Amino acid sequence: MNKQACEEIQLAAMALADGEKAAMSPSEIEEHLAGCSECRRELEGMEVLRRLLEQQQRPEHAEKLWPVIAPKVSQSVRSSRAAAIWPYALLVFVLLAGRGVAWATDGITGLSVRLLLVLFTVTLFWLRQENPFVVNPELKIENQPYE
Repeated sequence: MNKQACEEIQLAAMALADGEKAAMSPSEIEEHLAGCSECRRELEGMEVLRRLLEQQQRPEHAEKLWPVIAPKVSQSVRSSRAAAIWPYALLVFVLLAGRGVAWATDGITGLSVRLLLVLFTVTLFWLRQENPFVVNPELKIENQPYE
């Protein structure tokens, strides 16, 4: 058989296996499979893969974790927000003051002030780098030691 015909047969067989309407009848597919060992091997491999995938299951936890975790997360978020406000307030103040100075001056002084503002902003953001995905190692669920 040619490769194109084999691909069409395999697609039709997969469609039938999925419960969909195939481009050809089941008898045509069976007739082709009877004479083509390559297609039979391919479909058998797909069937094995389908069975393996059906065996996979997500583990279900009996304990509800969110009520235990939520208070710790919200407390962490509140404290990090309060600590994060002052640098940006300072940034706004410095940018507004610097913009006023740059507007009032011309030439090289205005350019120097603008460059200093950019440098200050970049430095502030560089210094404030934090990883928001840090996991709290002290977080433990009652009666269950996770390590």
